[in-house]
Amino acid sequence: MLFDAALEFGDDWRRDVAVLAAERLPGLSPEERAALAKEVEAARSSIKNGS
Repeated sequence: MLFDAALEFGDDWRRDVAVLAAERLPGLSPEERAALAKEVEAARSSIKNGS
């Protein structure tokens, strides 16, 4: 859910992943959301840099 939203082109493409996580995963603790956001940011970076 978070991964899809963060990587889809459109309104969410450049949005802060931590904000998306808070909106889409309110039931998780802030620590869990931060960990997921970090992983999604790494995936975004890899896609952007082609690695």
